[in-house]
Amino acid sequence: MKKSIEQIKFLKADLKRCWGHREPFSGAFLISPFLWLTSWSLIYYRISRSLFLLPSPLRILFAPVRHVIKRTGQLFTGTDISERADIGPRFFIAHNGTLVVGGHTTAGSDFFVRQGVTCGGDGVGAGHPTFGDNVVLGANAVVVGKITIGSNVMVGANSTVTRDVPNNVVVAGVPARVVKENRLDEMGKSGSNTTADGHGSAVLLTHGHNASNEN
Repeated sequence: MKKSIEQIKFLKADLKRCWGHREPFSGAFLISPFLWLTSWSLIYYRISRSLFLLPSPLRILFAPVRHVIKRTGQLFTGTDISERADIGPRFFIAHNGTLVVGGHTTAGSDFFVRQGVTCGGDGVGAGHPTFGDNVVLGANAVVVGKITIGSNVMVGANSTVTRDVPNNVVVAGVPARVVKENRLDEMGKSGSNTTADGHGSAVLLTHGHNASNEN
């Protein structure tokens, strides 16, 4: 039950992050769903996961409700985030649209994704990716397989990641490779992956194909 309630606390942190460092008043996160459409993806994911984490008798009882919430959220947002995915607080989605986070994907705090991202299995072996804290995935990035992506990592747009990635780097290309170090002081206060407006990082402008053609 504790883990189930924790998801609601995480949702509050997710919605507060929509404001970046600009939250104008206490409780402003409550109006986030009316200003940021991506908030609805966070809401259906956190609620469905909260119901999924209920103790067995309750989880079975509320399974139909969970599925209705999830399917309705998928229909209206165009995102597919499995309730089996374990994502830490301050999860941020920059734009809705064809976002897929498969079951058993694990991510730490401050997980930042843009539209078109796919996180899931590779169709060959079992397993989904595990992400550390402060990870940014650029538009249309694909991260598949049972791999580990370290903390403070940025993945460039249109990149495909199929191998483990160490901490504190920027990766880009198809297949993705390290293109530079990612120092904490470049990522904002405490490596939070935020710029001055609190909404992302310049690495998201990196085009994976351009990076792959540098050598």
